[in-house]
Amino acid sequence: MRTPIQRNRRELSPFQDRRDLMSRFNEFFNDWDRDIFQGRGLERLEKDLERTDFSPSVDVEENDEMFLVSADIPGVKKEDLKIDLNGNMLRVSGERKREIKEEGYYERSSGRFSRSFTLPENVDASKIEANFEDGVLRIVLPKTEVKGSQEIKVQSGQPQGLIDRFLHREKTVKTEEKTKEKEKH
Repeated sequence: MRTPIQRNRRELSPFQDRRDLMSRFNEFFNDWDRDIFQGRGLERLEKDLERTDFSPSVDVEENDEMFLVSADIPGVKKEDLKIDLNGNMLRVSGERKREIKEEGYYERSSGRFSRSFTLPENVDASKIEANFEDGVLRIVLPKTEVKGSQEIKVQSGQPQGLIDRFLHREKTVKTEEKTKEKEKH
């Protein structure tokens, strides 16, 4: 890449910025034309496209025991992948880097991605596994055993356990609010 053009004080004019911009456009298109005629046009276009961020295609399959999430992410290295689980939100992110070194030529490009998935309630988060091979990331999400319906017994009399703790806390909060209100008057 060329360094920016430095101006002489005697070149200052209201149209100089416009001329500089037009000059840069002309350089770009002249370089592009030269690359096409030298057979490097498609290669250059491919490299330009690789610089952009990308969104990998993802497939989700399900059977009785698990979900399988498969993501096609060619060009990404295992060490550039990250999988996070926050609550029931699974986030897969990574970066694809490419570096070309040839005599008199050096180019680097990269693209990032991030995909998030809300997991169903029946996923056992403690047993999630991931595998990366041949540009395909596979994440196995084992299902928990589905519990059948459960009858809940209704108690009578004084509240006990969690209900008592909840009601006691509510009474305490209301009493504190009344005390503060009396202190204001």
